[in-house]
Amino acid sequence: MSSAPPRILVNVDFTEPSVAALEAAYLVAQTFDGTVHLLHATTLPPFIEPGLAVRLVTDRETTTVEALAMSAAKERLASLLAAHPAPRSVTVTSEVQYGLPLEVIERTSRGFDLVVVGTHGRTGIEHLIVGSVAERVVRHVDRPVLVARRFSADTRRVLAPVDFSNASRAAFRRAVAMASALGAELRLLHVVPLMPALSTAELMVVGDGSSPMTALDDYALSKAREDMSAFMSAMRIDDDVSIDVRIGDPADEIIATARDDGVDLIVMGTHGRTDWAWVGVGSVAERVVREAPCSVLTTRWSRQASETVSDKSSEFTR
Repeated sequence: MSSAPPRILVNVDFTEPSVAALEAAYLVAQTFDGTVHLLHATTLPPFIEPGLAVRLVTDRETTTVEALAMSAAKERLASLLAAHPAPRSVTVTSEVQYGLPLEVIERTSRGFDLVVVGTHGRTGIEHLIVGSVAERVVRHVDRPVLVARRFSADTRRVLAPVDFSNASRAAFRRAVAMASALGAELRLLHVVPLMPALSTAELMVVGDGSSPMTALDDYALSKAREDMSAFMSAMRIDDDVSIDVRIGDPADEIIATARDDGVDLIVMGTHGRTDWAWVGVGSVAERVVREAPCSVLTTRWSRQASETVSDKSSEFTR
């Protein structure tokens, strides 16, 4: 694992959510001695404004609407940087690319260690029709993605949902790094997926004959606590880390915990489904990204990420 400073890519579209993403990127860069690169993707406007039409006619040199759109975007990007300057210790670069946001972000992200995006938090019909760039980035981009809502240096609580998979183990290491660097409390949460039958029947399981029968939900919780203990031992987790084991819908319980416990940042793994599997089962991470009251950092598992990290400050580098 490299100890090089992390390279942070932040997508900006000049809305308030993207300003929040920019500020979050600055903070992460300060915390981990990283660099920030601003990216804006622009396409042809849905209509040509009168002023733009005049420039096309009156400019002495031949130009195109695409070139004018790029020029206008660069001016707005410069204005954004002037209004939200980076801290002195953070090196910032910027660029405008012509193309659809998701395609541009996915292509550009390959040269970075962390992608930061804002979210409009669309739900209901609006979400179904418009969708969410943030969720699509989480689904398609093969890099850690920080979906920024409120995220500040006074972050007090970091929540790490774990399901004992390789993805959640990699995410847990990042959660440790974030909590340590920010001086925040780290909380672990494991959710046993709710079986529909548990809500309609008092199902029982039979032990080895030496102990009485146990309700299935109690057995599931007991087994989950054993698995959590093994996970803590394998990951060398300190005893003072808060542990919670619940039964229910994983996304619902993660969101509820974040809301009820005043969590400032959720760090979780994602399997990054991009095919029909996603259509059928959806993604816990994407639901959390959409509905959580705080910022969410998602990460995918890789063999390199599964190795023991000796330098916590290098958690965003590959």
